[in-house]
Amino acid sequence: MTAIRKDIVRAAYNRVYTLMDTTIYDTLDKAHEFKTKTILVDESLTNDEKLEQHYIVNIVFGII
Repeated sequence: MTAIRKDIVRAAYNRVYTLMDTTIYDTLDKAHEFKTKTILVDESLTNDEKLEQHYIVNIVFGII
C-alpha cells in the first residue's frame, strides 16, 4: 500500500469543488455524481488516494 499524500488529496478535493458548476449540477445527486467521476479520472492521484478522496466526498454527501 502506498502512502497517501494528504496535501494532494486535499488539493484534489478543492479542485473538484472549483470545477463544479452549480447551475448544471443543481441537485445533490448530480453534484455527487460529478464529484465521483472527477475523482476517478484524476490522473494525479494513486488508487489509494482516489479511495480516500471518494471516502471524503461520501462523508460530505452523507452516505457514510
